[in-house]
Amino acid sequence: MLATATKRRAPPETVQALTLPAPMGGLNTIDSATDTPTGDCISLVNLVADQLGLRARYGWAEWCTGLNGLEVRTELTFKGPSKNGGADRLFACTPTGIWDVTSSSQTPTQVVTFLDPSGDAGYGVGYTYVTPAGAHFLVYADEQNGYYLYSQSTTSWQKVVSATQTIWAPSATYVAGQYVSNGGVVFLCTTGGVSVGSAATAWANSTAYVIGQYITNNGNVYVCTQNGTSSGTTTGPSGIGTAISDGTCVWNFAGPSGTGTGITDGTCVWSFNYSVSGVDPAQFCYVLAWKNRLWFVQRDTAQAWFLGIGSIAGAATQQNFGSQFKQGGFLVGLWNWTLDGGLGIDNYLVAISGAGDVAIYQGTDPTTVGTFGLKGVWNIGAVPYGRRIATEFGGDLLILSAVGAIPLTRVVNGNSLFDPSQYETRKIANLFNQYFQLYGGNRGWAVRLNPLDNSVFILVPSAPATTQPTTVLVMSLARRSWSIYPDIPIFSAESFNGTLYFGTNDGRVCTHSGYLDAVLLSAPGVGNNITWSLLTAFQNLGSPKKKRVHQIRPHILAQTLQPNYTARARFDFDTSALAAVSGTGAASGSVWDSAIWDQAVWQGDYSETEQISGSTGMGVHVALAVKGNANSKTVLAGFDIAFDVGGFF
Repeated sequence: MLATATKRRAPPETVQALTLPAPMGGLNTIDSATDTPTGDCISLVNLVADQLGLRARYGWAEWCTGLNGLEVRTELTFKGPSKNGGADRLFACTPTGIWDVTSSSQTPTQVVTFLDPSGDAGYGVGYTYVTPAGAHFLVYADEQNGYYLYSQSTTSWQKVVSATQTIWAPSATYVAGQYVSNGGVVFLCTTGGVSVGSAATAWANSTAYVIGQYITNNGNVYVCTQNGTSSGTTTGPSGIGTAISDGTCVWNFAGPSGTGTGITDGTCVWSFNYSVSGVDPAQFCYVLAWKNRLWFVQRDTAQAWFLGIGSIAGAATQQNFGSQFKQGGFLVGLWNWTLDGGLGIDNYLVAISGAGDVAIYQGTDPTTVGTFGLKGVWNIGAVPYGRRIATEFGGDLLILSAVGAIPLTRVVNGNSLFDPSQYETRKIANLFNQYFQLYGGNRGWAVRLNPLDNSVFILVPSAPATTQPTTVLVMSLARRSWSIYPDIPIFSAESFNGTLYFGTNDGRVCTHSGYLDAVLLSAPGVGNNITWSLLTAFQNLGSPKKKRVHQIRPHILAQTLQPNYTARARFDFDTSALAAVSGTGAASGSVWDSAIWDQAVWQGDYSETEQISGSTGMGVHVALAVKGNANSKTVLAGFDIAFDVGGFF
């Protein structure tokens, strides 16, 4: 009997496929290796959450060079009244002075030379201030050199000095750069020489005087313009006018006067100079405009000073915050905080000490009892070194402390500051704390908004005054997720007209824009690729058994037809980095005058790349490591993986 043939079945398919979205949750340094959410990352470098996925960061290009090769410590922005921006200005501060970097240049102009370039010169704070009369100024206070003022009307800078200057005298020799006080007004000598007149004597009553004779009275100097005898019943000439009657004598106020420039006086030439009385403005290190008053912090104290309403100079009044700082310390700075406290929206004044005390004031007029008062004091712990530790943040105030970055509303709402959920940096708390312990005492900490990137930058001065760049912690405002930009040569930064400008430690101002790094003024259009990388969270793919990942297919959208990248599986908490990726990829943008309308793909359109990478290894927990180069807008949208599952051992 013949055996009956049996039909053999194909073996069951063992390879499984899975699609994973881009890990938009960003960096996570607080959860265990087996409990990190699948949407988070172990490492995320030069990528930020954006539309469609994780986008490679913007690049950087030189904007201005030739700032004496020194650290660019501060950027200052000035917004004028014209809608076309013609009066807008961008300035940069180095230890030697202030430079106009409004226009891109290899030879920018130094517009201010600091008298003292030592120590913390150039670390300052600027603020655009508009007076009730509509005059626009940029006010600046510097750690080492005090108070400076830029006027839109004169397009020039001026150092604001103490009103207690040497009183002008006739027939005296003056040199350029010397200050004098005359009639309560300060003047700066712009051309050295000898002042008019002869030596002045003190005025006396019932005394004969002749034309051309000089006298001093009431702190002023006067010149006789009509022979006569002084009064025997008055205190003599006063004021700063002309034709001042005194008995049968007539006097004119003598010496430089007025508020202009080019004031001639013998062979001297003078310019009006703004001044402050009550305190030497050379001690101002910080400035803020609050409720139409300028406020200044006096360095190495817990004191602030404020000017009159709408004033940029004149008499200053002291406000001592030290008694409210329970932990002691100096006054770091002052900030505006706009909030609806239950009685409508109001603008509060926030004072932060070096020991982390936050004092909040409400009111209108600090000179009048009952119209200005303390609302409360909270402590947020140690704060990093420097005065740029807070920024306005979506109607709130974001403050840096040793624990992390916390909005002020969460400080005052009664929740515990030990609750990690209160901090915007909660998912990178361990990393942030590590940075603070290592670098908290370095100058250069700052928190800045980056409008183009739709993100917040925290500048961590990991290696100040060296050739190494500052580390940047980046939070996507859309997702509140974090990543790291470790290789931008950023030393200080400020947003201007929607773009982030940053200074380097070798005398350059750069823009954070475009899709290439290190685009030099000497070689425009040429730059380096931006290297990005990530390591996803480890996951067991639904089973505690061993897995092998055979293939990985990242979904990458780019304006480069074939961006270069590599993808590998990592098993059981292997966090080793991938090797560098070489090559640049081929541009997808079609060439003008040769491409065909309605057929060609033009630069700006995305092209999807689905290059499949093989992988080796085996383990229970799987993560995906990807590294690539970008030279155009590049977005990682997700992954497909093919894997099989083995046994428990």
